[in-house]
Amino acid sequence: MTFTCLNDKNSFYHGLSDEILPEFTESLKRKGNRIYFLTKNISERSLNVENIIQDIFRIRMPKQSTLTILIPDILLVNLSQQRLGNLLEQLKQDATARNITIAVWLYGSLATSLKPALMTYSHLLAGLATLTAVSPNKYQYHIAFWANRQGVRADETCLMNREAAGEFIVLPSSKAASTSRIKTDAAQSHIVLSKEALNDREQPTEPLKLMPSNQAALNESEYPGSTTLILGCDSPGMIRQLAIDCYRFRQKNGPQPNLIIRETRQCLRYSDEAFLLKAGVNLIVPHHLPFARLMSQAEAIQHQVLVRSLPEDIEALLSFDLRYENRGYLENQAFSQYCHQVMQRSTPSQLRFALVKLSLLPGMTADECLRLCHLRRNGDVVTACHDALYVLFSAIRQTDIHTALNNIFDFPVRDLFRNVRIIHSHHDTEQELKTIVEQAVCVSASAEHISMEAHQVSERSAARPEVVSLFAVSKPIQLQGES
Repeated sequence: MTFTCLNDKNSFYHGLSDEILPEFTESLKRKGNRIYFLTKNISERSLNVENIIQDIFRIRMPKQSTLTILIPDILLVNLSQQRLGNLLEQLKQDATARNITIAVWLYGSLATSLKPALMTYSHLLAGLATLTAVSPNKYQYHIAFWANRQGVRADETCLMNREAAGEFIVLPSSKAASTSRIKTDAAQSHIVLSKEALNDREQPTEPLKLMPSNQAALNESEYPGSTTLILGCDSPGMIRQLAIDCYRFRQKNGPQPNLIIRETRQCLRYSDEAFLLKAGVNLIVPHHLPFARLMSQAEAIQHQVLVRSLPEDIEALLSFDLRYENRGYLENQAFSQYCHQVMQRSTPSQLRFALVKLSLLPGMTADECLRLCHLRRNGDVVTACHDALYVLFSAIRQTDIHTALNNIFDFPVRDLFRNVRIIHSHHDTEQELKTIVEQAVCVSASAEHISMEAHQVSERSAARPEVVSLFAVSKPIQLQGES
């Protein structure tokens, strides 16, 4: 096998511990007799996947051998549909002409988004499969189609466990067992509502079964298969136990009942919602949605069946209840290490993260900008370089990034920084972390402390002494003749 990586060697090995590195290198040499990496001297702007593939085919390879190409997702995500088709056509022609097998491995958080585009070029591919993490040691392997001399396999899914020694073991299929438990009951809908899901002065008029608490609703001995349970959540302290109870209910009753969590007070973070979905919850309703719309949502999901894979046990479920310890300023090397931890956890949990580069204005220093930054949420960290600040949001929706940025600075971000760049792919984050370590800058202890403040804006502004503003502020001008 000839192994080629469309990334430089330092980036490929970046993040591996000293204990794992020798074993990993030895394994790679054992599997592939020739290994090639991208030169680190190539600039990001001149990085062109078509040109790199042409360079790879200058390598002399024996017939009936395998060429493995490891490609970061970001290099193909930005290709147009036509360029992607031309690239696949080129790979097919070269494989046929050389009588070799070409295996293309795409990696990164955006890799699965390329699957629909690749399916349109199925006539150029011998097979297409995806491997996604369900839990830290459990993976789902889906074969869209795969052709060999024995025939074609299509639309098959299996679960695999990664053992302590690193091997993947295919788990026995439970599809037949789960489908046998599903019974059609389309004649009548059964909705069970916990009183904990009701706000003050809400009186349900719908014909439904009212239970005194979440626990009472979940502990009912038997429900029809088409039952929908509506449970309430009004504080962060309820989330962990609620997820465990929903998981146990799902294990007992199978995939057919529907579970809805209604937020009666704003208490769920993005990571909490992902945790509850991992526990087998079908739908999470935000606090501002009125009761009438809640019932419409409940009716809309009637007779649906949960097809998501559940963690194998409660311990695996609790691994998705992510606790973020760090908040505020981190020194550059510690910031880089923390980013690697977040990226590793984001894949099985399927939580999005964002690394934001804030380029400083001329004349501004990192210290001055850090004094205006106040991170209040665990998991959000910041570090400083010579010409920029870097903020990492450990778990955030992409649509909330600009709102979050404006909430952590005393002034609008567009007025405080020259440029804002949002990085959310693993490949681009790896590249930027090298710059963060190389361009590290020391900041004062007072600036570090301010960035970790957890006070609300009103409390902070009331306690802050009068200082001269660094920026112009709007002030009405009194015209002549006005009193």
